[in-house]
Amino acid sequence: MVIVMASTREAISHLPGHCERERSNLPSRRSIASATLRSLHAVAGAPRNDRMPMGVRRGTQCLSDNGWTDVIASDATQSSGRGDCVSRKYHSPMTHTTQRPVIGVVGAWFSRAGAMPISGIGSPYLAAIEGAGGIPLLIHLTRDQEVLNAHYQRCDGLLFCGGGDIAPHHYGQAPHPKLGEVEDVRDEVELALARRAATDGMPLLGICRGVQLLNVALGGTLYQDIGAELPTAADHRESALRGERAYLAHPVALSDDSWLARILDTTEIAANTLHHQALRDIAPGLRVIGQAPDGVVEAVEGTGSTFIIGVQCHPEELWLRAEPRWARLFAGFVAHAAR
Repeated sequence: MVIVMASTREAISHLPGHCERERSNLPSRRSIASATLRSLHAVAGAPRNDRMPMGVRRGTQCLSDNGWTDVIASDATQSSGRGDCVSRKYHSPMTHTTQRPVIGVVGAWFSRAGAMPISGIGSPYLAAIEGAGGIPLLIHLTRDQEVLNAHYQRCDGLLFCGGGDIAPHHYGQAPHPKLGEVEDVRDEVELALARRAATDGMPLLGICRGVQLLNVALGGTLYQDIGAELPTAADHRESALRGERAYLAHPVALSDDSWLARILDTTEIAANTLHHQALRDIAPGLRVIGQAPDGVVEAVEGTGSTFIIGVQCHPEELWLRAEPRWARLFAGFVAHAAR
């Protein structure tokens, strides 16, 4: 089921396999945010004095146990783009008008037999952003630059989701026989938005195809088919083949000095796997921070001042039940977008 916009609970209600009893027992958005942000605050560093940290403006927000609050944000590690948000209230005449951060979510086209195609995105992505305190804004696929610019100007962060393959000419390769379906317009829109956002310093999160998109946008390459080009690797379609998108197929080992390890409070976490492509040459400005047991790249982060994080798994399918710690990824991303 694909929807364009829904509340957290409405989005969840469309997910397959959730009966009425299960939905009634789901945690509220506020309780999810409070629980995950307690972990965020535990690893955050407070400002050393009362001066505003460089690059942070008054009027930004951060999640706290009481929801979104006006804060001063600390960025003690600006050179790496991995600063954390601190819930430190201050008095501002604009407090009552401060908004939750808007996260642009680039959509896709979905075909329907005998009906018009739908422009949208899978509802779990929207639920994850809402659950973390953000407002998801669908960016539909179009070549109208004025429309795309208007969307972009409204965003505080961008999320690139899963989907089909990226056309290999974007990273200097000829198509492999095992290349899947490509969407030319989606490639064009997402690559342009990712490059613009990286230059502008807008926080970026990539999931599955999204992490591959970020790597290509910044100058990296891909394995077009893991089975054909990495024959000793495991089958990274296992969760899909089992028909259970939240199936935890393998662990991901995380670099202990990475933002993701700090925010998840672990150097190993279970993940689902639903992809047949993978990162090959890592783009300048990114570094590998997570790998599967077979060596396939599972996570990258930015090395510069722009907050960039990408994961190969689908945490939007995991954070509610299978592995709740993945909620911290979305909470941390939204917190950065709120600055």
